[in-house]
This record gives sequence, structure tokens and C-alpha cells, in this order.
Amino acid sequence: MKTCILGGGPGGLTAGYTLAEKDEKVVVIEKDSKVGGLSKTVDFKGYKFDLGGHRYWSKSDLINNFVKKLMGDELIFVNRISRIYFNGKYFNYPLKPLNAMFGMGIFKSISIFLDYLLVKLSDKFNKRKEENFEDWIVNRFGKTMFDLYFRDYTEKVWGIKCNEISAEWASQRIKGMSLTEAVKNAIFKKKDGPKTLVDQFMYPKLGIGRISDRMAEEIAKNNDLILNSEVVSIKHDNKDILSAKISDGTEIEADQFISSIPITQLVGILNPDVPKEVIDAAGRLTYRGIVLVNLLTTKEEMTNDTWMYIQDKDIPFGRMQQPKNWSKYLVKDNKCSLILEYFSTKGDEIWNKTDKDLIDYTIKYLEKIKFIKAEEITDGFVIKISKAYPVYTLNYKEDLKILMDYLKRFKNLQLVGRYGTFKYNNMDHSLEMGIKAAENIMGANHNLEEIGSEKEYLEVRNK
Repeated sequence: MKTCILGGGPGGLTAGYTLAEKDEKVVVIEKDSKVGGLSKTVDFKGYKFDLGGHRYWSKSDLINNFVKKLMGDELIFVNRISRIYFNGKYFNYPLKPLNAMFGMGIFKSISIFLDYLLVKLSDKFNKRKEENFEDWIVNRFGKTMFDLYFRDYTEKVWGIKCNEISAEWASQRIKGMSLTEAVKNAIFKKKDGPKTLVDQFMYPKLGIGRISDRMAEEIAKNNDLILNSEVVSIKHDNKDILSAKISDGTEIEADQFISSIPITQLVGILNPDVPKEVIDAAGRLTYRGIVLVNLLTTKEEMTNDTWMYIQDKDIPFGRMQQPKNWSKYLVKDNKCSLILEYFSTKGDEIWNKTDKDLIDYTIKYLEKIKFIKAEEITDGFVIKISKAYPVYTLNYKEDLKILMDYLKRFKNLQLVGRYGTFKYNNMDHSLEMGIKAAENIMGANHNLEEIGSEKEYLEVRNK
């Protein structure tokens, strides 16, 4: 049996790797020159940069053991240290009450807790509506906390108002977290605390992309791994997928197909064409992009943070990482590098800046927050990714259901990964989807839609 895998991200590669281990025939098609998708690592003048910060952590022994076996002695354990830059001050993240109290001021802190208590009291008598992200947050944290902490950063991330974002995004990404839980965890360490509060995570010492590289290396030993090739057409007979045509005109036939390319793209290249209502629904599903400004510096020490969230709306980038604090093997000559992450949409002001202008723009704001001086930055480059996050608009579930219901007619097609399922999942979920999709081909009966849908806290700002 031959399986064709569309897309060489973590989900697709894991499926290919799992099948190849069982001597199943596999062909993987990837449009880029390098595998990994959003979880790749690029090299620039001897420095290594992930596409943003990608820590690896999973509560699943199956997935942890898979990664440990795959990576062997390439894995290291990294202490999680992160802060929030907010209102010109640095706050510990997760919350440490005294740091937050002195940073925000005693009166503001009291206002937050009084508002929170009022919300909880009123909730006992009148269950509030939860139609959007703003409703969900206010019902659990209070309006003061929403205005102060959640609103500006969330709107910076998504580029739309909080009342235009589905409440499901909050329930999926920050389920299980509350103001009281954050405070209790800061005072009493809890083994079963929310997922975001883990103190340490696994990481490949040469960058997160090494996980995908290792799987690709094993797949390519006895199977086809086709790079620099985009899938342009997918032939079907309304019951099965028959073949995939790639950009050089080659048509690849297979018995089974696994897709990790954007589901919105997938329905657009099916041949014969899909009904208009499916195309229309796909057109209403949108993605938020990211623009990464990667910098080299002369400094050997800047901060001990693995990453830092830039909460202030007056500072245009949203997150900053120092790769050296993830692994000393990511830098050269012990010098620090930086990754500045902008949330952007293709065609907006940030997206349209030239690389040089964007680097200069970034340096100006780094100086503004007194993080580094312009003369301490020696070089840099920019990466733009138009589809990084699926946007959970108010009606996205209805539109996604139209696509999923149509695609379920194809008995030999499975969808995996963030792109393939239009689900804002974490890397471990994509790996699990890949493993279980491969097992389904070999006779199992896993429901891939259940993966990453458990009602737990999935870190609100982790990719």
C-alpha cells in the first residue's frame, strides 16, 4: 500500500515516519526547500533561529517517548523563564503576586480583585452570556483585568476586536486558568497545576526543526521526499482521492492520502471542483500571519528570559526570544541573537515594510524599551509567514463544518496538523495526529478530530 502525504510539517512527517518504520511505502510532498513547516529552524551566518519560540512539552507519555527515541542525545532540558513587559515595567510570568502588586500598584491590584469577586458573586445569581472572547474573559477575570491585561495583547495578536473572536478560542487555550489559581500556584507549587505553569521543557539543542529533520532523514532512506514542489491539483471520484499533481506536472497516485496543507487550500484544488458553498465557506476562514525580525548582537548577556511577552500596545512587536537561553548551540562565539515577533496580516503596514525598514523600525523600539542599543546590533534578516494561526472568528465553526463534512466523503483521506485541521493546536498534538493517522492506515480506528480538543489549559501564548 502506498501513502501520499501532502505537506512536510510535523504532522505529515510523523505520519510518514511511522509508516516508513513499518515498511509501508510513502511519498511526502513539501513546497518549501526545507521540511518542518512552522516548526523549522533556519541558519543565518552560523546562528540558528526557530520560526518564533517553539518549546516542546506534552502530557502524553506516548508522544514524549516518541520524541525521546527519535532525538536521543540531541534533547536537552530548558528551564522556562519568561516575563511580561507591560506599562513600562517587567512582570514575572506566570504571575508572582508581590511582583504584580508592586508593579501595578496597590490600588490597581485591589481594584482587580474587587472586580473579580464582584463577577464571581453576580455569577451565582445570573449566568452571563458567553458569545465571544471578551465575554468569556470578563466572566472569569472581571472587566478590570480584561481591560488591563487581556484586551490589548489579544487584539495585537489577532488584529481584530475581542468581541469578534470566538469564545471557543479562550476555552481551548486558557481553560482551567483563573486569577485565584494563578495566585495559588505562585505561592504553593502544584503538581497538577495548569499546563502553562510547567517549569522545564524538552528542546533539541540545535533547534526545534531538528525534530522534523530527523523524521525526514529516516523517511528519505527508503521512500520519496519531494521538496520545492507544491500540490496544484488533487484528482478524485467523489469517493476516493486518486492522485496528486505537483508543480512540475508530475502526477502521484496512491492508495491513501494524508493532508497537512491548509484545508482552505485543499478544497480549492480538488478536481472535479467542489460545490460553491464549500469554496465560499473556505473563503471566510482566515489566518493570522507573523513577521519575524531576527537579529545578531555583540552582547554575551542581555536577559535570562527564554521569551518575553510585549503587552504594551504602543510597542508593535508582541514577543521577543533570546535563542541562547534555549540552547547555547544556537549561537556562535557565545554572542546573543534575538527574535522579535510581529503579528501581521499579509498586506498590512508591517507586512509591506522592506526588510531593512523593518529591522530599523524594530531597533528603534528595542531602544525605546531600553533593551539594547543600535550599535550593539550587527546584522539581521526577516521571515514572513502569511498563515501562522487559524483565526477563530465568531462563525468559524459553521464554516469549518461545511469543509469537514464535504471532505468526509473521501474514505482514503485524513487531515492532520494545524493547517490540515484549522485547529490552533500545539506541536505535540500534530505529532499525535500523525502517529494515529498512520495507525489508521494500518488498521486502527482513531478519531483524529478528538486530538487537541480535551478541555484543559493549553498555553494562551504558546505555538
